Amino acid sequence: MIDKVLFWIFFLIFLLINTYFYGLFFKNINFIPDHWETSSSFTIIIVLLYFLAVIPFTAYLSERVLQFCQNQRFMNRRILIATLIMIPIMFVSLKLYNEYKEKGLVEAMDYDEDSFEMFIFYPGQNIEWRTTNQDHVDELMDFLSQYDVKRMKQRDWDSDVSNERGVSFDIVNSDRPIMAYIMEERLRINTEYYSLVNGSIDIDWIINFIEENQR
Repeated sequence: MIDKVLFWIFFLIFLLINTYFYGLFFKNINFIPDHWETSSSFTIIIVLLYFLAVIPFTAYLSERVLQFCQNQRFMNRRILIATLIMIPIMFVSLKLYNEYKEKGLVEAMDYDEDSFEMFIFYPGQNIEWRTTNQDHVDELMDFLSQYDVKRMKQRDWDSDVSNERGVSFDIVNSDRPIMAYIMEERLRINTEYYSLVNGSIDIDWIINFIEENQR
C-alpha cells in the first residue's frame, strides 16, 4: 500500500516538474515558423507529444525512483512521504510568489532586445504605425522602467475601460509577441493583468513620443 502511495507521489512530483519544463521548452524555442505556432495542428502535436512522451516518461522515472528507494531500504517511509508531499507544495508556492510579487513593468513584459523584430502602435481604431527601429522601443522601455507593477487576478480586473485613457501596442519578437494595453493605473500584458504600485503612467508622454517618431 505504501509503495503505491509513494509511486503516485513520485509521479505527481515528476509530472509537475516535467510539465513545467515541457511548457518552458515550447515557449522559448525559436526555430519553428510563426505560422506553425499559431496553427491548430501544432497545438495537437504538442498535446500528443505530452501524452505519448511526457506522461510515459514520468511513469517510468517514478517507477525507477521507487525501486531505488526500495533497494536502499528506507526505514521511515512516512517521513519520506511527508517530505515528498512538501516538494510540490513549495514548488507551487514559489511559482505563485514569483508571479504575484511586485516587479518592474519591463520585467513583467519580459522584453528581450536581442530578439526584437518590430514595434506596432495602435493610435486609433483601424490605424497602426509600424517600425523596425529598435532605438525607438529601447527608449520607450527605458521610460516604462520607472514603473512597478503587481499581478492582478482576472476576477479583479474591470473590463470596462471606456472611461480610462490608454495606449495599445505590440512588440514582435523572434520567439513570441508582447501585446500590451497600458492605462494610467493598470495594464494588460498578453493574458496577464497588472496594477500600478508607484504612481500613474504618463500616457501623454507615450503619445507624444510616438507622434514625434512618426514624423
